Amino acid sequence: MKFTSVIDDYIEEMRLVGRINSAATERDYRGALLAHARDVSNRDPRYTNRDDVKRTLKRWSHPNSQRKQRSILVSFYDWMREEGQRPHNPARETRRAKPRPTTVYRLSSEEVVQLLGVVQTTRERRAIYLGLCAGVKSRHVV
Repeated sequence: MKFTSVIDDYIEEMRLVGRINSAATERDYRGALLAHARDVSNRDPRYTNRDDVKRTLKRWSHPNSQRKQRSILVSFYDWMREEGQRPHNPARETRRAKPRPTTVYRLSSEEVVQLLGVVQTTRERRAIYLGLCAGVKSRHVV
């Protein structure tokens, strides 16, 4: 049994039970699990261990990212255990990273006024207005 084929089974089941409901969530889960599959050379997930999980978690340097990726691996190995494919969960044998508070830079009122003051065309004004006032983010733009 190859790791990548088990990932497909896991994603399918998580969709069926309502744990994965969006394409973005599936992308995140697949990304973490495929990185782990590469780290274990796509070998049978029944024979992976905590050192394999730790090696995968080292890919992400920020603790908040590590926490998220670890939770995906914990969920995957919990599913394998519940399906009777593993006796234990090697991801639970790793230490959880301590979360760091996130910092978000926000423009001051003066900076917003300056930015709106330098636009030259109606199109620029609309784009800047949407970005500043409506909170449009680049990841949401198609």
